[in-house]
Amino acid sequence: MAAICATLNTQLVKAKKSMDPAYRPMLATLVNEPFDDKEWVFETKWDGIRLITEKHGDTVRLWSRNGIDVSTRYAVLLPALQKIKGSCVIDGELCALDAHGRSRFQLLQNALNEKAKLLYVVFDALFAGVKDIRKKPLLARKEILNALLPRNPLLHYSEHVAEFGKREFAKARRAHEEGVIAKRAAGLYFSGKRTREWLKFKAVHEQEVVMVGYTEPRRSRKYFGSLVLAVRDKAKKRWVYAGEEV
Repeated sequence: MAAICATLNTQLVKAKKSMDPAYRPMLATLVNEPFDDKEWVFETKWDGIRLITEKHGDTVRLWSRNGIDVSTRYAVLLPALQKIKGSCVIDGELCALDAHGRSRFQLLQNALNEKAKLLYVVFDALFAGVKDIRKKPLLARKEILNALLPRNPLLHYSEHVAEFGKREFAKARRAHEEGVIAKRAAGLYFSGKRTREWLKFKAVHEQEVVMVGYTEPRRSRKYFGSLVLAVRDKAKKRWVYAGEEV
């Protein structure tokens, strides 16, 4: 009977074509000034691609921020995520690291095709087993998340620092990192919403990214697949491929 249930569960997951609205990622609000507050924690802001992991038994599915199934595109992560015990839905950012260990979006596309340091940084859990934990406080969810994650060089639990946001922002700026995310320690997870429970501070200037084309539609998409992005290489006076946004 257990084997039959497992088979049916796998078939249901495979048949699923769209992301459950409950899995939509929570979004942060951009603010100008960092702050200190005992009721908040502060994490590194990673410069990568947001990925939601949905795991049922041994079946893992990866969803983009916009609810597109990107499991095939980022299949390199699947064996590591299959080692998580039990079912879960977790939230994180897929990054490519430079020689100094800093995440760089421009490196990510090449990292999927060449030998480069890839890291899936996981920072929240929405479901553990069949239990919806989005109404638990952030720190309780992170404790559950930390216990779920297996040791694997592709997976990284996002550590946090309590209270001292100004110090963490100064450290991020000195290290030329993307920035800092501030999260209310007792905050809930609001799927698909941009709230002020999560705030982001940019430590580096934005880089202009231009849409230069699009890919063919796949699966349920009708008009186009992904947007093709490029950045300007001022030294070589040309546009350089920077990846795709789905």
